[in-house]
Amino acid sequence: MTECRPATRKIPTLEVMSVAKPWLFPEFSPDGVELGSAEAVASYDRKQGTDPAKDRALLDRLGVDAGMRLVDLACGTGSFVVEAAKRGVDAHGVDVSERMLDFTRRRAVGAGVEVSLHHARFLTY
Repeated sequence: MTECRPATRKIPTLEVMSVAKPWLFPEFSPDGVELGSAEAVASYDRKQGTDPAKDRALLDRLGVDAGMRLVDLACGTGSFVVEAAKRGVDAHGVDVSERMLDFTRRRAVGAGVEVSLHHARFLTY
């Protein structure tokens, strides 16, 4: 008669796997030029060589007229979105930089127009 013994084979155990966090892009982390002050933003604007005539020409080419809605993603210092607002466009500027949005807000006030500004980036807007 044969003796019965428990099996000696090891049965694999299930390890609890950690669930990965959902992929989230750090949208508000600085990238590119870091503009840490209002003076740095003003300097950036001067170096960009914004030209309202070029902004108007692009708006003409795009057929942008009063009553339309325009969203400028990464609007920067807002020259384009302000020119659009001067035409009676419902103009929205989106940027990750609060300082850029502040500059855009001052530019719009100086031009006597109203623009809607959004502190966001591509994924959150």
